[in-house]
Amino acid sequence: MWGALFAGGLGTAAGWYVWRQACRFGPSAPCRSPLFHRAAVSLLCGILFAIVRMQDGRGITEQLPTLLLIVFCLLVSLTDVLFRRIPNAVLLAALPVLPGLRWLEHSDVWLSSLLAGGFGLLLFGTISALRPDAVGMGDAKLAGVLAAAVGWRTFAGGLTVGCALALAAGVLMLLGGRAGRGASLPFAPFLCAGVLAVHVLS
Repeated sequence: MWGALFAGGLGTAAGWYVWRQACRFGPSAPCRSPLFHRAAVSLLCGILFAIVRMQDGRGITEQLPTLLLIVFCLLVSLTDVLFRRIPNAVLLAALPVLPGLRWLEHSDVWLSSLLAGGFGLLLFGTISALRPDAVGMGDAKLAGVLAAAVGWRTFAGGLTVGCALALAAGVLMLLGGRAGRGASLPFAPFLCAGVLAVHVLS
């Protein structure tokens, strides 16, 4: 119980920090949102940290790869929502860290991890080349990093969940009259939500 509360508090602080970092990658106007938005992001990060702590009996230091994955996903999701971009600086910083921590824990998965990352990049890169209006190269690079960080099965499951969430959100927006047929949604939040859901709950 106390461990979950500590993790939740740590996650709340991390969420506030993530918001501030996300606002460095674009114009200041979108970041002048109500305090409620920043508080919601912080609370979400805190809840996710607490869920990880309660579900996994390991120490918080052993849960570090999952906690960092949450922070990374929250950051790229925010920049995609606020500015419709996924900064290369964030992706390059995460590329050696997230897969590297997984390799330290499971030294025999490095090859499959690299192959998964290459597959994710190639798949989304091809879609981006054919339909740049639907998927950007930032999404392609994000897919590569996530696939390398979590492996084949988790990425495939997360991609399925993420696509389902994006489809549901698009349908709801169309039915609610909040978007036309040519409107697009930032995909990073849905992909990250799917990957995190499968990774944390599996």
